[in-house]
Amino acid sequence: MPALSEREVWQFCGDCHQSPDPQNFAKREWREEVAKGYGFYRASGRVDLKPPPQEAVVAYYIGLAPDEVELPSTGQVALNDAPSPIAFEATPLDVAEASPAAISRIEPDSSVPGRWWFSDMRGGQVWEFAGLNEPLRKRWTIPNPCGVCRMRLGPDGTPGYVAADLGSFRPEDHQRGGLWWIPDGPDAIPRRLVSGLGRVSHVTSADLDGDGDEDLVVSQFGWRRTGRLQVFWNDAPSGEWPHLRGAEIDPRHGALRAEIIDFDGDGRLEIVAAFAQEFESVEVYRIREDATFERFTLYRAPDPSWGTSDFALADIDADGMLDVVVCHGDSFDGGHLSPHQGITWLRQTRPMQVVERQLAAMPGVHRAVPADLDGDGDLDLAAVSLLPDQIFKGGRRPRLASVVWLEQQPDLKFVPHVLEWDTCHHATCAVGDADGDGALDILVGRISWSGADRTIGTIYRNRGPSAVSAP
Repeated sequence: MPALSEREVWQFCGDCHQSPDPQNFAKREWREEVAKGYGFYRASGRVDLKPPPQEAVVAYYIGLAPDEVELPSTGQVALNDAPSPIAFEATPLDVAEASPAAISRIEPDSSVPGRWWFSDMRGGQVWEFAGLNEPLRKRWTIPNPCGVCRMRLGPDGTPGYVAADLGSFRPEDHQRGGLWWIPDGPDAIPRRLVSGLGRVSHVTSADLDGDGDEDLVVSQFGWRRTGRLQVFWNDAPSGEWPHLRGAEIDPRHGALRAEIIDFDGDGRLEIVAAFAQEFESVEVYRIREDATFERFTLYRAPDPSWGTSDFALADIDADGMLDVVVCHGDSFDGGHLSPHQGITWLRQTRPMQVVERQLAAMPGVHRAVPADLDGDGDLDLAAVSLLPDQIFKGGRRPRLASVVWLEQQPDLKFVPHVLEWDTCHHATCAVGDADGDGALDILVGRISWSGADRTIGTIYRNRGPSAVSAP
């Protein structure tokens, strides 16, 4: 069989996404990766490409791949860990009954300071956390919750919450995802708002069309054939349920999260969204006068295996322009550590133009939240990691950071301070004053791999300057 050139491989393997880099998988892994890619192509229904012989593509990648993939020695959180100038005290968050909880999101309640919602996507519960002086409260039962959004629904502006529902704990292609509506009130019962969606991974709201009511942007991760980014306009006539009209923003699967904000400083709202799967991108959508959307690709990772897991928006360098903090840490497709995983800063230097810089290499990083944790006036980061349990049951592996805060320095470098090692069971985190002492704490969610457990999370309480910070 004649050998294939790089051009021949890339014409096929890079037609609908970035072409995979041979260096990102070990030789022994490429046969399965190539078979997976050919399977995706066949399932897509496309017939416009001429696939080269599959075995020839396997030979091309194996010929250029390393025997083993090594993590980089520079920038690793685990290798650059420094003593923390802030003392953090770990306090577990326990519930009354043990269960195999899987906390997918922790989100603050914009209507009640000091209250957060913990969504358990496996157990089907939304927990109310109102600070360490109050017990966790099981508030709502929803099949597979993945976040709660405060909004006013309908023409009369009824206040309440919208909850995202994955429709399944594990990734699948289906239409069982949806949205649930919970009006204000201590005894309110969730009611289906929208059904028949793919796996809904996030929901957020704002007045996108300027008509005085709030609309919804829904991220449907789906899986391989289902999923998209969608808007639900809040414009149905009075008395009509559910008061929403759906429209597509982006037809692609893999939508992780969307935020509605004036990203480029022009005085108008945009939608910023991150896509995983083979797209691995951050997109910005401008709203046209006819209520359609114009898409701008702000960033695309150089490889379809980059494992985008989440993002956050903040002005990291205090220059008056919003930046994007992107996490690349999803390891659940291949089940191994990847050399490119970490936290990337997309620094907006001009409107809609960013400069990419890796802030830290951190395998499995799933969420990084900007906040001034040390109170010195600049933004630091709190980050957590989630890795497949098989990585910890295998052979030799490096020590891995599972909870870390990264301290911003005057030169815009970030020094990592690891708070927890080798318990990479965290899909999400948040920052806020959880104990009422005025200092910012780190709220961490937990995914239980080993069966039922009463602990669904941990609060890392900020106790102020540590012994290492004393003069």
